[in-house]
Amino acid sequence: MPTSSCCCTTPSAAMERTVCACRALLLAWLRRLKKYLRLSKGIVKRLRPLVNALRALLRRRCNALASFLASTAGYSATLDCPSGTAVEPSGEDEPWCRIAYWELSNRVGDLYQVRRPCLHITFDESPASLSSSNEEALRLHSLAAHSSSSEPNREAVARTRAKIGQGLTLSYDHEGVWVYNRSEHAVFVASPTLDAPQVRNLTVFKVLPGISQLVFSWKQARLHSSFPPVPWDGPHASNVARISFVKGWGPKYARQIVTALPCSLELFFRTTPPPPR
Repeated sequence: MPTSSCCCTTPSAAMERTVCACRALLLAWLRRLKKYLRLSKGIVKRLRPLVNALRALLRRRCNALASFLASTAGYSATLDCPSGTAVEPSGEDEPWCRIAYWELSNRVGDLYQVRRPCLHITFDESPASLSSSNEEALRLHSLAAHSSSSEPNREAVARTRAKIGQGLTLSYDHEGVWVYNRSEHAVFVASPTLDAPQVRNLTVFKVLPGISQLVFSWKQARLHSSFPPVPWDGPHASNVARISFVKGWGPKYARQIVTALPCSLELFFRTTPPPPR
């Protein structure tokens, strides 16, 4: 049974975390500046274009670096990544999916490459069933053991880890990639191929225990690739999806962005179905 890939930190991962930290600091500075300038609405109004320009500049710089990281390391760093930057596999031995594990805003370990048609993802439990040569397992504990984060919310991460349990199963068919929730808590899914092309804010779907949900559509991926890219927050390549454990994100939830969640996955899919096995 295949095991997870090497978990040592790469230069790309270090650069990625540095960019995320810089972005967080700048946004915090902007919020503090806005707070102090509320004493004068006129000043706030005059400085608003400057604030927007700084944010736009930051996004452009993040775009450029995210594009470089995606082309060299195969992941988007959850920044404003231009469409089509993820590496497109080719050949029967290439993975049909690459998975990055995130705890809060820190990516933990290296990408896990999925080659078998069915993948079981747990935290530290053994999958309930692994009886076929077409199945493989990823235990996130093997990646989290190498996490060196000093985030203040480590207790929230630990609580969420404990609730992952039997986790989820990813599998593909002629229609696309499906997620089946094997845990006792909900998981949440967002994918460009589940929304109309060029939508700025992706819909977050709640997947209850024992329920399956399409997470990626081959047909919709081809449709999305025919549209010009538009600037918006978060990963928006047509072959990138996000899954979070236990807690959701977006307008309906307390956390607005996925990297504010304790445990989540970033998935990079082929844009065409894998060859028959």
